[in-house]
Amino acid sequence: MQARESSQKYLRDEVLKVEADIMGDVSVVSWKVIDEDSPMNFERINKLLTSKEDEIARLRDELKIITAHWRFKTKELDDQVENQRRIDQDLKKKVLRLEFCPRNTHPSSKTSKGQRNDVAIQELKKKLTAKRQHEAVSISMLILVAFFRR
Repeated sequence: MQARESSQKYLRDEVLKVEADIMGDVSVVSWKVIDEDSPMNFERINKLLTSKEDEIARLRDELKIITAHWRFKTKELDDQVENQRRIDQDLKKKVLRLEFCPRNTHPSSKTSKGQRNDVAIQELKKKLTAKRQHEAVSISMLILVAFFRR
């Protein structure tokens, strides 16, 4: 923002300097023409004044264009800064949530861990059931063998 203001001030100073130079040249030429007092000199001065006025108008137009460009760029940069500030705040919120809730860090990892735990529990249940059936059969066989031996 300060760079934009300094650039505008510099351009204004340059335009004012050119205007002052033109006015100084015009006054010098005017005195010479007044001294000579010829119609040819008046035409030359008029052409000179017209060209200098055109140059001043062109410089003012350039200054307006540059000023508009700087305003646009400043607005664009302000928007980017605001956007980055919002992103930064969102990231800070996420970090705080992660620091205070480490178990809930990632929903997909929680579900996959939960699914793995469920599968592991089911496998353990199957093994336990198979072992109980195997033990039941073994005990039944043992009872039958003992019964037949008597």
